[in-house]
Amino acid sequence: MGTNHLDFVSVLQSCVVVGCGGGGSVEALAVLFEPQNLFVNVICGFPVSVVYYWCVQRILPPRSKKVYWAAAVAAMILTQFLKPVLTPFARMGLGLMGSLAVPFFCLRGSVVRRVLVCLASMLLQFAAEVVCAIVWVSLTGLQLMDNALALAHASAFVAAMIVGQMIVQPLLLTGLRWVCNRVLPEKGEVSSSRWTARFILFPALQMVFFYIVMTLCFDAGQDSLGQLVVVFSLFVLCAMVDAVLFVQMGRWARKREADIEAALLEERLAAYLQDLEVTQRLLTDTAQLRHDLRNHVAVVQLLAARGDYAEAKAYLSEAKAAVGE
Repeated sequence: MGTNHLDFVSVLQSCVVVGCGGGGSVEALAVLFEPQNLFVNVICGFPVSVVYYWCVQRILPPRSKKVYWAAAVAAMILTQFLKPVLTPFARMGLGLMGSLAVPFFCLRGSVVRRVLVCLASMLLQFAAEVVCAIVWVSLTGLQLMDNALALAHASAFVAAMIVGQMIVQPLLLTGLRWVCNRVLPEKGEVSSSRWTARFILFPALQMVFFYIVMTLCFDAGQDSLGQLVVVFSLFVLCAMVDAVLFVQMGRWARKREADIEAALLEERLAAYLQDLEVTQRLLTDTAQLRHDLRNHVAVVQLLAARGDYAEAKAYLSEAKAAVGE
């Protein structure tokens, strides 16, 4: 933004060979330490990045806070401090590394959950940048911005950053946390679903497309109100599509849970029916036994009343033998 783009390798070399008389190294260091670059990328950029990483780690807890913040600080140094001397595509690659790769490898959760959270967080970060641009245009009336203009209108730039990155961005990421916990619970079946894993491809392609558009519009030094409207319209369209897909995912997850509960209920019902059948057989056998017992008692009583005690005794022995079989 208003600076000469140097090769990334030469920048890293300049940090090592500084003081050795290399003209490219001196030029690179001069660009890095220009007041407007330090103001935009370091003084304002670092707090914004810290807020972003803090909000993301509230959505998914990190595996290790020390490792997470060490990687985040390293990414911030690369993406913010060296930004003035990088080409747009180099900035794009480092931005993806910092905003996508660091949270993905350092946060907990299933692969699907981490990918969706990282992609959605980046899209919401873009939305916050659009809000910053809108506030900037509203306060300054300028339809373009570079680091020099940001320093010249420092109060307007800081106000835009506070509104977009310090207020809107945390609110959006807090909403993402609520949606994530509601739609993609870690213990749900969605996290291990092949269908959900395939769903990652859509927001991934969407994020790459939107990121390229954002880079071309806001990072090539040719910002305009028309480009801002186009980017904002694209974001609204992406957000609407994502909202529909997330709603459908939630419905699918609830249907999946209902199907699982129905299957469990069917298994329990089958077990209950089997137990009921066994119980009915036992009741039938018991009733038959009582009926036979009453008959035996009646016969013995009749024989005893007639005085045929020997015959009654023989009958009881036969009945006992029959029961023993």
